[in-house]
Amino acid sequence: FENYSGIEFYVSSEATSIISVQADAPYRSYIPKEKPYFLIDKNGGITERETYLNGYISIPAGFEGTVRIPFDSFEAYDAGTAFEASEFSDLYFSFADGYGKYGKLYIDSLKAYK
Repeated sequence: FENYSGIEFYVSSEATSIISVQADAPYRSYIPKEKPYFLIDKNGGITERETYLNGYISIPAGFEGTVRIPFDSFEAYDAGTAFEASEFSDLYFSFADGYGKYGKLYIDSLKAYK
């Protein structure tokens, strides 16, 4: 992944959804910690947002499009260490309690972008 700028994935959300994103390397976990990510709607409109707390991103109700998270938005969970794309091995999504309970959230087409 060292020749890429970040990750992107398709999302369709009926209700507001709060998603935590975590990237793992062999001896460290990374989150997009209070840094920018982008929502690109199905018409091509781009909205810049900032992650909060421990790597949470917010997907608004009715959103359909792409989420882009630049690699330079990731830092080590524990030490503020910059993300090394060459070490990237796993990606995890988790969902915050209380959000997305009343609608479907669909995630697909995960890939790296340049």
